[in-house]
Amino acid sequence: MTTTITPAPEVESTPPPRRRGPALRTIVLVAGLLTVVFAGLLPLAPVTVNDPTVQWPEDVSAPRSTSLALGAYKPLGLDVRFSCDTARAAGGAGVVVSTMDPGVPAVDERGLSVRTVGDRLLIRATGTTLLDSPLPAGDCAYRVRGDRNGLAVLLDGTEISHGGVLPDVHSLATTLTALDGATADDLSVSVRVDDQFTTSPSTAKVVLMVLLALAALVAVAGLVRMDTRISLPRTGFRPRLVDIVVPAVMVLWVFLAPMSDDDGYYSAMARNVDVTGYVGNYYQLLNQGFTPFAWFYYFLSEWQVLFGTAPVVLRVPALLFGLVTWFAVRWFVARAGVLPAAWSRRGPWVDRGARVVLASAFLVWWLPLDMGVRPEGVVTMCGALTLLAVAKAVESQRLTPLAAGIGVAGVGFFAHPTGFTVLAPLVAGLPLLIPLLRKDTDGTADWKTVLARTLGVLSPGAVAVVFAFSDGTLRDFVHAQDIFLRIAGQDSWYTEISRYTFLLNTSDPMANYAKRAPVLLCLVALVWFVVLVTSARARRVPVPPRLALAGWSTLFAFLLLWFTPSKWTHHFGSFSGIGSAFLALLLVGSVPLVRELTRDRKLSVPVVLGAVVSVSAMMALAFHGANKWPYSWLLGIPNPNVSPGVSVIRFDKPYWGLIAIGVVAFLVARTLPHWRKLAVVVAVPVVVVLFFLANITYLVGGFSYATVQTLGTWSPWAANVRDPLATNCGAAEAIDVLDVRGAQPLAELAGQPPVDGSAFAQGRGWFPSAPPPEGGAGETAWGSLVDRPGQEFPEQTVGKLTTPWFVLDGGPDATAVLVSGLLGQGNTLTVEFGTATGRVLGTTPITDQQDSVIWRNLVLPPAPSGAETVRLVAADGSMGWGGWLAVTAPSVQRAVPLKDYVPRDAAVAVAWQFAFLFPCQRQPELRDGIIEPVSYAVQWGDTATGGISDATWQPVRGGLFGDVLVSQSITALTAGMRDFPGAHSTQVYQTEARYPSGRYTLTHQRKTLFGWEAMR
Repeated sequence: MTTTITPAPEVESTPPPRRRGPALRTIVLVAGLLTVVFAGLLPLAPVTVNDPTVQWPEDVSAPRSTSLALGAYKPLGLDVRFSCDTARAAGGAGVVVSTMDPGVPAVDERGLSVRTVGDRLLIRATGTTLLDSPLPAGDCAYRVRGDRNGLAVLLDGTEISHGGVLPDVHSLATTLTALDGATADDLSVSVRVDDQFTTSPSTAKVVLMVLLALAALVAVAGLVRMDTRISLPRTGFRPRLVDIVVPAVMVLWVFLAPMSDDDGYYSAMARNVDVTGYVGNYYQLLNQGFTPFAWFYYFLSEWQVLFGTAPVVLRVPALLFGLVTWFAVRWFVARAGVLPAAWSRRGPWVDRGARVVLASAFLVWWLPLDMGVRPEGVVTMCGALTLLAVAKAVESQRLTPLAAGIGVAGVGFFAHPTGFTVLAPLVAGLPLLIPLLRKDTDGTADWKTVLARTLGVLSPGAVAVVFAFSDGTLRDFVHAQDIFLRIAGQDSWYTEISRYTFLLNTSDPMANYAKRAPVLLCLVALVWFVVLVTSARARRVPVPPRLALAGWSTLFAFLLLWFTPSKWTHHFGSFSGIGSAFLALLLVGSVPLVRELTRDRKLSVPVVLGAVVSVSAMMALAFHGANKWPYSWLLGIPNPNVSPGVSVIRFDKPYWGLIAIGVVAFLVARTLPHWRKLAVVVAVPVVVVLFFLANITYLVGGFSYATVQTLGTWSPWAANVRDPLATNCGAAEAIDVLDVRGAQPLAELAGQPPVDGSAFAQGRGWFPSAPPPEGGAGETAWGSLVDRPGQEFPEQTVGKLTTPWFVLDGGPDATAVLVSGLLGQGNTLTVEFGTATGRVLGTTPITDQQDSVIWRNLVLPPAPSGAETVRLVAADGSMGWGGWLAVTAPSVQRAVPLKDYVPRDAAVAVAWQFAFLFPCQRQPELRDGIIEPVSYAVQWGDTATGGISDATWQPVRGGLFGDVLVSQSITALTAGMRDFPGAHSTQVYQTEARYPSGRYTLTHQRKTLFGWEAMR
């Protein structure tokens, strides 16, 4: 690569050099060395760790079961004590204590249960039988003790059994209700809760951070005094029209933009920071900590506390980061010198056109990838500032801009794993920066000076370690990685291809046309950049330094993405600033560079054809991406879920690019004869810019159109314009649910015979731990899960239920029933409409084809003309495992807005996919390692069970709501968009905990541990 470094201009008189003697060098050397040492010690410095303990029961004489869902699922330690008198008091089939609802099958595989079976004591834990023996006569004491080494059972202080591992804890349940005169020796449970990520810096660590900051300040101040002082012309830029238009589009996009892939996830993580005191995953992975990539979420949490959680408000930081990125890129490009000065003097259209190129390249990349609460926005800002700092350092031959750039890069690096990309300008500029460290006025500096300068420029980057480890430790990072690798697994550099698989997957919103456009065009641009640079080097043609720096920085940014532990396409937003600067400089600078390369020779036809075909193919491939956006209902969007086009014309054909390039080349040749030789070379960047502008227009125009179309109804974009502070609660105002809680059961028609209960029993016959909701729609119910003589298990019941006739309400509200169990595979439910005399007028089968213990609300079909009554005919024809069916009597259910149905103070499990759109729903707190029980859930899914099938509901993923399935009864409500009938991937649930929460005593201890120590 051949580049030309613009030398500093000669000046007639130079100010006296600043003091650069041995004393100053020593100060910088020592301060810089201390900065680096302190930064290395910071992750190892001591912190205080929260160590909470739960004691149960509150009153031993009257024990009460309680909900206790641990965020880590398993405790750090467990101590269960009970006397033989207590075991005898439990009766012949009682539960002394269980860490899960003893009625769910999972208790034996995941939990700990201490039961009495006749005169025997049975202790089982995590699939292991620890004890199954007769209960001793007389006075005796048992103890079950657990820690990281496993479980042990002791009788009167002597170990009699050991095995298994610590159980999951979701409840502390017992069938005991009274133990007169009992003490803690008769029944007590101590649970040491795992909350080891909740740490605070010790006094020693605070002192270390202060010393680190002071040492860095001294090192940088000394570096400034040691630095070369050269007078340079102004390198800024004057504001132009483009500096109004681009920010204006960005501000507009704050209101119109769809959600990014993780807006709901990351905003929920940040919300809980104010509760836990640390940044955890929140939704899954046992709430593992995010050290060292946590500072951005602390910032976002404070932003939410100060300004609220409305989507528009949460996007303001992204806007601010984007504006800084834009002006950093503008500053970098403004003085890049890729166009000959003579061209600019010919007319203002040359510079104006160059600014339009930059604006289009920046917006086409930033709009689809950097608006939201994900950290890519701050990473790309830091990357752009680092790129600018490196350019300034090289051109001015000063180290101070480099030190500033390294400091900014450090902040970006610790914002997110994609922060690797901020290192790209430093790596690309390394061949130019190393000589800068070694340069001296009288030759090459000695090693002490070079070392002092190196430590001086690294000092700001070392301070960034405070952002990473101010509240965390090396152990936090190692433990979090262990959890992540054990549960989720981690991608590696050799799986980077999967990121591009996602990008080209037409069925995935991560591969929409807008996200494809900048990435695919940048990749093909990098190929031709390398070709140009290689040709320029061979022919000794200088490449504009800033073009070279931006190009190699972009290439290294793509390569550095290989080291990220996940491979999502939104990560491409982490270098939209660097990438757009490169695209703009290449599109503008390629024409004069090719002209210089071909001044004395013919243009290579194969090369030109290669450029035309490759660019046309990438534009077509980009437009082949569908108009899909993650977890969005696309309300009002024109041409949703298909590739961009107008009417029947689709833009994803390569010939459109070929035609456009041909037309532009023809116009160039006709209107600018002196450019005829390079007409195609000129046409290619022009068409790429037009492609960018078309993308931006289709994107912003489409969402603007949708906003106008839905201003009178609802859409996320219209709501942001109409109610930017979300005082109407976002999507919760647009979703109606049928009120199961306040439902009015239909009255039975008088004078009917009793119901045949041979197959379906009234008031029972469903999964014991999942009864129908109390009152309202669940007032009367029948089920077939009933033990019958001669059956091996209750699911073998077969038969039919014909309910009484119920008098139809006749009003506008919906009539519905609740079902649980299996509908399908031989189990059926039929609705019969009739007259008051019992004559059947119509019969309609209803089903949801689901098999689940949760109760699902099914709306009955419209009654035929003349119908006065309705009844249900349920048939259980399945004898397999789980082949039972339960159904309630029909009830009238009124449609209620979700924001009114769910109390404002209720804990609501809102799906991470769209939690961003529900700012009024209070998410459950995860405090002291204990999860607050939820009362409602709003989930993303197409079926009643689909909403609770997400990873956040799965214990195997360490899901936040994994305990709900085993500790609460769930009812799936009928919900839908009020103004947009049809399926919209939204499920609403209400839950009822089997045991009250908080019936225990919680105590706190604080332990001081060094940064490498684990909790014991």
